[in-house]
Amino acid sequence: MKHELSWLTLLLSLFIMVACGQTTGAGAAEAASPGPATALPQVTPLPAPTVLAANHPRLWLTPADVVRLRGWATATNPLYADGLAPVVERAKADMDAGRVPAEDCGQRGYTEYPTEAYAQLFAFMALIDPVPAARADYAQRARTLLMHVMNAAALGPADERSYFCPGDPETAVYPPFRDPIFFTEDSDRPRWYGEAFPLTVDWIYDTLTAQDKATISAVFTRWGNEIIQFGYHHPEPIGVINDPVLTADRLQVRWAGNNYFAAHMRNLGMMALALDPADASPALQGYLANATGAWLYLFDEAIRTEVRGGLLPEGFEYSPQTASYALQFLLALHTAGRANPNELGPAVVLDNNPFWDDMVTVYLHAISPDRVENPDNGLQVFQPAWYGDAQRYLLPDFIDAFGALALHDQLAGNSRRLDAVRWIQLHTTPGGAENLVERVRCRLLSFHPALLHDVRPRSSAARRPAPGHAHRVHGSRDATSVHPHGLVRTSKLADLRPGLEPD
Repeated sequence: MKHELSWLTLLLSLFIMVACGQTTGAGAAEAASPGPATALPQVTPLPAPTVLAANHPRLWLTPADVVRLRGWATATNPLYADGLAPVVERAKADMDAGRVPAEDCGQRGYTEYPTEAYAQLFAFMALIDPVPAARADYAQRARTLLMHVMNAAALGPADERSYFCPGDPETAVYPPFRDPIFFTEDSDRPRWYGEAFPLTVDWIYDTLTAQDKATISAVFTRWGNEIIQFGYHHPEPIGVINDPVLTADRLQVRWAGNNYFAAHMRNLGMMALALDPADASPALQGYLANATGAWLYLFDEAIRTEVRGGLLPEGFEYSPQTASYALQFLLALHTAGRANPNELGPAVVLDNNPFWDDMVTVYLHAISPDRVENPDNGLQVFQPAWYGDAQRYLLPDFIDAFGALALHDQLAGNSRRLDAVRWIQLHTTPGGAENLVERVRCRLLSFHPALLHDVRPRSSAARRPAPGHAHRVHGSRDATSVHPHGLVRTSKLADLRPGLEPD
């Protein structure tokens, strides 16, 4: 399953379709449940928790969200029944056939079967499936896969390349999940999937044993230290927090806008948030202050100064990823109740920085006024005013970033920006709103678990935009005052008209 695609698209779409009245109540929820759970080999059954843990879930989701999501997991919701449910069944089949985790070689780059991504998907289903027996089965699956990685990583970094991956008997590599830089430096895997580890822990907390949590704490503690010591362009001096000395080197400030840097920040902070204090080492608990006071401190400075205005320095190829990693961490701080500036500094409050408002404004200025046909699939797409690295000239889907921003805005009551982001994700993605179901179905054939958010339109009028709808919602701020590089076609947002007409 390829890292480029995200099953968040399904969840976004699921929430939209439910809000439009395409789902029913509890009876349908029972009908939507997958078939009988398949017995898993080598799993010690544990009692299914009867209630959610007192403080879990707390990363990206809250107990109130879980209740709502169970009501949306219905057979009459096409984006659940035709989108998420088939992907889950495929994931179960992959696990039952032994492809996961056996065909995951546990290296730091691409793998077709990322164990942690499957674990996160099952952990999500362990929360939202309306049938208790199915939830228990999903929780056991998530635990099995999570602990497969944790037990291997707990053996520590390997000294030599002595392992041969299935299908490649000639290339010696480090044993699975034991590469000395598996979770640090410039490894891609923790950038693509790093959030899956703390999210899975949080979402199946009551299913984990005391020994499981001790093992996870030990691994997270080592991984966190490796991020602090060796992470890509890590903050220096090491150990200093909330101090201007961190930003004295302005080149380092610019490096804070890098995608690897932001991913390390997210992973370090979310690992520190996942376990309860009674289950986490003192060092692991202390990493939250480092993640916010050093990494986020630098990133916040960067987007206020060197890269202010809503566009990150790496361009459209990597900037959506960088923004998503930072927003995912800020969202986790918010849902965990740790976005307290008096405790962790002002950078932990998303709305303290104008960059995120500017990102929405600049995105709308950076896309073409009308759509063109993608020759690969015939879909109508907007094109960006490109800058930075590029493999293909196509507007990337910002869902991982805008999804986190939208969920934060819903929780924080920022309806103005939420409406703009909702419009963007409905109408500027490939094929627009008309292609929503098909886009979800196709993208979910390869999933990368990301994050969740509720982007429900408030009325049927939001299903199809009037000209300039999102731009009027977000305001008409002069874009030349937003971004110093002037990447705009017009001076006012209200002048920009996507090629979409009202009914």
